[in-house]
Amino acid sequence: GNTVDTTALGSIEYAVSQLGVPLVLVLGHERCGAVAAALSVVEQNTVLPGSLGQMVEPIVPAVLKAKSTAGNAKGDDLLDAAVRENVKRVVVASSNHAADYYERLIWADQWDCVTPDMPPKSDNYYGWAKIAYESLGFVYATGKVGGRKLEVVQLRIGGPRDNADLDDVAPGDIKKMHRGLGAYLSKRDQIQLFVKSIETPNIEDDYGIPFQIFYGVSGNTHNFWSIANARRVIGYAPQDNSQVNFADRIAQIAGG
Repeated sequence: GNTVDTTALGSIEYAVSQLGVPLVLVLGHERCGAVAAALSVVEQNTVLPGSLGQMVEPIVPAVLKAKSTAGNAKGDDLLDAAVRENVKRVVVASSNHAADYYERLIWADQWDCVTPDMPPKSDNYYGWAKIAYESLGFVYATGKVGGRKLEVVQLRIGGPRDNADLDDVAPGDIKKMHRGLGAYLSKRDQIQLFVKSIETPNIEDDYGIPFQIFYGVSGNTHNFWSIANARRVIGYAPQDNSQVNFADRIAQIAGG
Protein backbone atom coordinates (compact mmCIF):
# COMPACT_ATOMS: atom_id res chain seq x y z
CA GLY A 1 0.00 0.00 0.00
CA ASN A 2 2.95 2.36 -0.45
CA THR A 3 2.29 5.87 -1.74
CA VAL A 4 4.91 8.50 -2.48
CA ASP A 5 5.18 10.94 0.41
CA THR A 6 7.72 13.76 0.82
CA THR A 7 10.21 11.53 2.64
CA ALA A 8 10.14 8.80 0.02
CA LEU A 9 10.30 11.24 -2.87
CA GLY A 10 13.17 13.13 -1.26
CA SER A 11 15.10 9.89 -0.79
CA ILE A 12 14.60 8.98 -4.44
CA GLU A 13 15.66 12.43 -5.64
CA TYR A 14 18.73 12.31 -3.38
CA ALA A 15 19.73 8.92 -4.79
CA VAL A 16 19.51 10.22 -8.35
CA SER A 17 20.95 13.73 -7.95
CA GLN A 18 23.63 13.11 -5.31
CA LEU A 19 24.56 9.44 -5.60
CA GLY A 20 24.21 9.17 -9.37
CA VAL A 21 21.75 6.27 -9.29
CA PRO A 22 20.93 5.75 -13.00
CA LEU A 23 17.73 3.74 -12.61
CA VAL A 24 14.77 3.90 -10.23
CA LEU A 25 12.61 0.79 -10.37
CA VAL A 26 9.01 1.07 -9.19
CA LEU A 27 7.21 -2.22 -8.66
CA GLY A 28 3.45 -2.61 -8.64
CA HIS A 29 1.05 -5.42 -7.88
CA GLU A 30 -2.50 -6.48 -8.54
CA ARG A 31 -5.38 -6.38 -6.06
CA CYS A 32 -3.83 -3.55 -4.06
CA GLY A 33 -5.29 -3.34 -0.55
CA ALA A 34 -4.61 0.41 -0.32
CA VAL A 35 -6.66 1.08 -3.45
CA ALA A 36 -9.43 -1.14 -2.08
CA ALA A 37 -9.37 0.90 1.15
CA ALA A 38 -9.61 4.15 -0.80
CA LEU A 39 -12.53 2.66 -2.70
CA SER A 40 -14.24 1.92 0.62
CA VAL A 41 -13.69 5.51 1.76
CA VAL A 42 -15.31 6.89 -1.39
CA GLU A 43 -18.20 4.44 -1.72
CA GLN A 44 -19.03 3.71 1.90
CA ASN A 45 -17.65 6.76 3.74
CA THR A 46 -15.39 4.43 5.70
CA VAL A 47 -13.26 6.15 8.36
CA LEU A 48 -9.89 4.43 8.59
CA PRO A 49 -8.11 4.36 11.96
CA GLY A 50 -4.72 5.87 12.76
CA SER A 51 -2.41 6.65 9.87
CA LEU A 52 -4.30 4.46 7.40
CA GLY A 53 -6.45 7.40 6.31
CA GLN A 54 -3.37 9.49 5.52
CA MET A 55 -1.87 6.60 3.60
CA VAL A 56 -4.81 6.16 1.25
CA GLU A 57 -5.60 9.88 0.89
CA PRO A 58 -3.35 10.33 -2.19
CA ILE A 59 -5.21 7.46 -3.90
CA VAL A 60 -8.72 8.88 -3.42
CA PRO A 61 -8.50 11.25 -6.46
CA ALA A 62 -7.82 8.25 -8.71
CA VAL A 63 -10.87 6.46 -7.30
CA LEU A 64 -13.06 9.52 -7.91
CA LYS A 65 -11.74 9.84 -11.45
CA ALA A 66 -12.39 6.13 -12.05
CA LYS A 67 -15.98 6.50 -10.83
CA SER A 68 -16.56 9.39 -13.22
CA THR A 69 -15.11 7.61 -16.25
CA ALA A 70 -15.94 3.93 -15.64
CA GLY A 71 -19.70 4.32 -15.98
CA ASN A 72 -21.61 1.90 -13.77
CA ALA A 73 -18.57 -0.13 -12.75
CA LYS A 74 -18.75 -1.58 -9.26
CA GLY A 75 -16.78 -3.89 -7.01
CA ASP A 76 -13.78 -5.51 -8.66
CA ASP A 77 -14.38 -3.67 -11.95
CA LEU A 78 -14.24 -0.31 -10.22
CA LEU A 79 -11.19 -1.42 -8.23
CA ASP A 80 -9.37 -2.32 -11.46
CA ALA A 81 -10.40 1.01 -12.98
CA ALA A 82 -9.04 2.87 -9.95
CA VAL A 83 -5.72 1.00 -10.14
CA ARG A 84 -5.36 1.93 -13.82
CA GLU A 85 -6.36 5.53 -13.15
CA ASN A 86 -3.60 5.81 -10.57
CA VAL A 87 -1.05 5.20 -13.34
CA LYS A 88 -0.97 8.31 -15.52
CA ARG A 89 2.23 7.92 -17.50
CA VAL A 90 4.74 5.23 -18.41
CA VAL A 91 8.32 6.15 -19.28
CA VAL A 92 10.04 3.20 -20.93
CA ALA A 93 13.78 2.65 -21.34
CA SER A 94 13.73 1.52 -24.94
CA SER A 95 16.79 1.39 -27.17
CA ASN A 96 18.29 2.92 -30.28
CA HIS A 97 18.10 -0.61 -31.69
CA ALA A 98 14.42 -0.02 -32.47
CA ALA A 99 15.73 1.76 -35.56
CA ASP A 100 19.22 0.32 -35.90
CA TYR A 101 18.76 -0.59 -39.57
CA TYR A 102 19.21 3.09 -40.42
CA GLU A 103 22.53 3.09 -38.60
CA ARG A 104 23.84 0.52 -41.06
CA LEU A 105 22.99 3.00 -43.81
CA ILE A 106 24.75 5.83 -41.98
CA TRP A 107 28.03 3.93 -41.77
CA ALA A 108 27.64 2.99 -45.44
CA ASP A 109 27.42 6.75 -46.22
CA GLN A 110 23.84 6.34 -47.43
CA TRP A 111 22.06 8.22 -44.62
CA ASP A 112 22.79 11.19 -42.40
CA CYS A 113 20.44 11.43 -39.41
CA VAL A 114 17.68 9.34 -37.84
CA THR A 115 14.60 11.08 -36.41
CA PRO A 116 12.03 9.58 -34.00
CA ASP A 117 9.19 10.02 -36.51
CA MET A 118 10.78 7.69 -39.05
CA PRO A 119 9.25 4.17 -39.25
CA PRO A 120 11.13 1.90 -36.82
CA LYS A 121 13.24 -0.64 -38.68
CA SER A 122 15.62 -3.27 -37.34
CA ASP A 123 17.46 -6.20 -38.91
CA ASN A 124 17.69 -8.28 -35.71
CA TYR A 125 15.41 -9.85 -33.11
CA TYR A 126 16.59 -7.56 -30.31
CA GLY A 127 15.58 -4.49 -32.26
CA TRP A 128 12.34 -6.16 -33.31
CA ALA A 129 11.47 -6.73 -29.64
CA LYS A 130 12.04 -3.02 -28.91
CA ILE A 131 9.77 -2.09 -31.84
CA ALA A 132 7.09 -4.45 -30.52
CA TYR A 133 6.71 -2.81 -27.12
CA GLU A 134 7.06 0.69 -28.53
CA SER A 135 4.12 -0.15 -30.80
CA LEU A 136 2.19 -1.61 -27.86
CA GLY A 137 2.73 1.64 -26.00
CA PHE A 138 1.14 3.55 -28.86
CA VAL A 139 -1.89 1.26 -28.74
CA TYR A 140 -2.49 2.16 -25.08
CA ALA A 141 -1.81 5.85 -25.73
CA THR A 142 -4.65 6.05 -28.26
CA GLY A 143 -7.18 5.10 -25.60
CA LYS A 144 -8.75 2.38 -27.73
CA VAL A 145 -7.70 -0.25 -25.19
CA GLY A 146 -8.92 0.15 -21.62
CA GLY A 147 -11.07 3.16 -22.37
CA ARG A 148 -8.53 5.86 -21.51
CA LYS A 149 -5.33 7.28 -22.92
CA LEU A 150 -2.21 6.06 -21.13
CA GLU A 151 0.59 8.61 -21.51
CA VAL A 152 3.68 6.87 -22.90
CA VAL A 153 7.25 8.05 -23.46
CA GLN A 154 9.74 5.72 -25.13
CA LEU A 155 13.38 6.67 -24.56
CA ARG A 156 15.71 5.18 -27.14
CA ILE A 157 18.85 5.09 -25.02
CA GLY A 158 22.14 5.60 -26.84
CA GLY A 159 25.47 4.92 -25.13
CA PRO A 160 25.29 5.80 -21.40
CA ARG A 161 28.93 4.95 -20.70
CA ASP A 162 31.52 7.21 -19.11
CA ASN A 163 34.15 6.57 -21.79
CA ALA A 164 31.84 7.08 -24.81
CA ASP A 165 33.08 3.68 -26.03
CA LEU A 166 36.34 5.27 -27.14
CA ASP A 167 38.79 3.13 -25.14
CA ASP A 168 39.08 0.43 -27.80
CA VAL A 169 38.96 2.69 -30.87
CA ALA A 170 42.11 2.27 -32.91
CA PRO A 171 44.01 5.34 -34.13
CA GLY A 172 42.55 6.52 -37.40
CA ASP A 173 39.23 4.64 -37.03
CA ILE A 174 37.13 7.76 -37.54
CA LYS A 175 33.77 6.04 -38.10
CA LYS A 176 33.98 4.03 -34.89
CA MET A 177 34.99 7.18 -33.05
CA HIS A 178 32.06 9.06 -34.61
CA ARG A 179 29.68 6.31 -33.47
CA GLY A 180 30.85 6.47 -29.86
CA LEU A 181 30.75 10.26 -29.77
CA GLY A 182 27.32 10.46 -31.40
CA ALA A 183 25.74 7.87 -29.11
CA TYR A 184 27.18 9.30 -25.89
CA LEU A 185 24.74 10.02 -23.05
CA SER A 186 26.18 11.55 -19.89
CA LYS A 187 24.84 10.64 -16.49
CA ARG A 188 23.40 14.08 -15.76
CA ASP A 189 21.77 14.32 -19.18
CA GLN A 190 20.24 10.89 -18.68
CA ILE A 191 18.78 11.99 -15.35
CA GLN A 192 17.41 15.20 -16.86
CA LEU A 193 15.84 13.33 -19.78
CA PHE A 194 14.02 10.89 -17.50
CA VAL A 195 12.88 13.56 -15.05
CA LYS A 196 11.49 15.82 -17.78
CA SER A 197 9.84 12.85 -19.49
CA ILE A 198 8.05 12.13 -16.22
CA GLU A 199 7.20 15.66 -15.12
CA THR A 200 6.34 17.59 -18.32
CA PRO A 201 2.56 18.18 -18.06
CA ASN A 202 1.61 17.74 -21.72
CA ILE A 203 3.26 15.26 -24.08
CA GLU A 204 0.47 15.02 -26.66
CA ASP A 205 1.42 14.96 -30.33
CA ASP A 206 -0.26 17.07 -33.02
CA TYR A 207 -3.20 14.64 -33.07
CA GLY A 208 -3.85 14.60 -29.33
CA ILE A 209 -2.14 11.27 -28.66
CA PRO A 210 0.07 11.33 -25.52
CA PHE A 211 2.89 9.31 -27.06
CA GLN A 212 6.47 10.38 -27.68
CA ILE A 213 9.74 8.77 -28.71
CA PHE A 214 12.93 10.58 -27.68
CA TYR A 215 16.51 9.61 -28.38
CA GLY A 216 18.63 9.36 -25.25
CA VAL A 217 21.85 11.12 -26.20
CA SER A 218 23.65 14.22 -25.00
CA GLY A 219 23.96 17.39 -27.07
CA ASN A 220 26.81 15.96 -29.08
CA THR A 221 28.29 17.64 -32.14
CA HIS A 222 28.56 14.14 -33.61
CA ASN A 223 24.91 13.17 -33.05
CA PHE A 224 23.31 11.08 -35.77
CA TRP A 225 20.04 10.63 -33.84
CA SER A 226 17.87 13.74 -33.61
CA ILE A 227 16.88 15.15 -30.22
CA ALA A 228 14.98 18.11 -31.70
CA ASN A 229 11.59 16.81 -30.57
CA ALA A 230 12.85 16.20 -27.02
CA ARG A 231 14.04 19.80 -26.87
CA ARG A 232 10.67 21.04 -28.15
CA VAL A 233 8.22 18.82 -26.26
CA ILE A 234 9.80 18.43 -22.82
CA GLY A 235 12.42 21.17 -22.85
CA TYR A 236 15.37 18.77 -22.83
CA ALA A 237 18.53 20.88 -22.58
CA PRO A 238 21.57 18.58 -22.50
CA GLN A 239 24.57 19.91 -20.61
CA ASP A 240 27.25 17.74 -22.17
CA ASN A 241 28.86 17.42 -25.59
CA SER A 242 31.14 14.45 -26.24
CA GLN A 243 33.36 16.52 -28.54
CA VAL A 244 34.18 18.77 -25.60
CA ASN A 245 34.27 16.09 -22.90
CA PHE A 246 36.62 13.81 -24.85
CA ALA A 247 38.68 16.34 -26.82
CA ASP A 248 42.01 14.80 -25.78
CA ARG A 249 40.95 11.29 -26.76
CA ILE A 250 39.60 12.56 -30.09
CA ALA A 251 42.95 14.15 -30.85
CA GLN A 252 44.72 10.85 -30.13
CA ILE A 253 42.43 8.87 -32.44
CA ALA A 254 42.26 11.43 -35.23
CA GLY A 255 46.02 11.94 -35.13
CA GLY A 256 46.39 8.37 -36.25
